[in-house]
Amino acid sequence: MMRFGCDMSDKTKCRMCGSHVTPQFRRTHGDENQVAHRCIECDTDERLGEGGAAGQELEKADPIDEPERFNCGFDVPAPVQEVVATDRGESNGE
Repeated sequence: MMRFGCDMSDKTKCRMCGSHVTPQFRRTHGDENQVAHRCIECDTDERLGEGGAAGQELEKADPIDEPERFNCGFDVPAPVQEVVATDRGESNGE
């Protein structure tokens, strides 16, 4: 799932928030093409370790979708906040 309009050909950036990711992080946590779909700036360590950085859909709560569940002071990066700020479909287009 892509929410931030970063350059898809730039492997040095997280595809979610555009933050810099190291080659080591991409090799360890990224997908088969060493691309990081999430990083430590926009996801939790637990989710990253379970495949979040590789772009896998996880059952665990997403800190971007449900920031209220993370009382540890998790800050959603500003570029992501701007893109995902919606009413979650609750207004029914009104």
